[in-house]
Amino acid sequence: MVYKFDFALSFAGEEVGIAQDLNSLLKKSNVNVFFWHDYKHTQCGKRLKEEVKSNYGAYSHFVIAIISNTYFEKEKEWPKKEFNEAKKQERKRGCETLIPVLIDNVKYKGLEKDRIYINLRKEGIINTSNILLEKLKEANIISEIPPTKWIITLGLIIEDLDEYNTEIPLSYPYWKLCDYLEEDLMGMLCNNLNNVQLLEDKRDGECLSVRLSFDWNPLTEEFNLGNIKWWDLLELIDYYSVYSDEKTR
Repeated sequence: MVYKFDFALSFAGEEVGIAQDLNSLLKKSNVNVFFWHDYKHTQCGKRLKEEVKSNYGAYSHFVIAIISNTYFEKEKEWPKKEFNEAKKQERKRGCETLIPVLIDNVKYKGLEKDRIYINLRKEGIINTSNILLEKLKEANIISEIPPTKWIITLGLIIEDLDEYNTEIPLSYPYWKLCDYLEEDLMGMLCNNLNNVQLLEDKRDGECLSVRLSFDWNPLTEEFNLGNIKWWDLLELIDYYSVYSDEKTR
């Protein structure tokens, strides 16, 4: 599995200085970090809810939650949403995604009592960075020869489309609506990805998901889906890890 970001930093505004320092240390080791302040130019005009789902979900291998008392005081604000998105992604993957970096002694129902964390005050910012880099190295997510044929799976919940004031023909029967949505998606993706092909879809009356293949060289090209609007990215994976009976790459 290859991710757009090695780490995504989640923090309350009061801890932006710590996040900035950690971001700088990690980037010195040439890893990809999603630090919100570095991506203001790409976030402009996009829906914050969808960006949180992507950047703290499927796009990132690890989400570093810099947890302080302030972090969980913001019950209805974005740190909690980022935290919950990372936990959701963790359940999907079946392995650790969220790495807690604690500043204060915080008790929170979403943070398991036996979850191993990094104590920033004890370790210091430099050693914290080194621990995270070793974690990334252990995960061995960087391949010397990356694949060039990939699969993405995208999904949506039909009833959620009501919140978009768009041209979507919601009056269509379910199957016709799905056909429309798939055709519209293909049109959007073909503007940003090479050799896009629809492999399969899943329609259960409430949700629609599609699996597509495309060509991409991570060494020379940026991964960019463009504006996929109401679709969520569920999976990005090497084509031949799924279709292993095909010719080897």
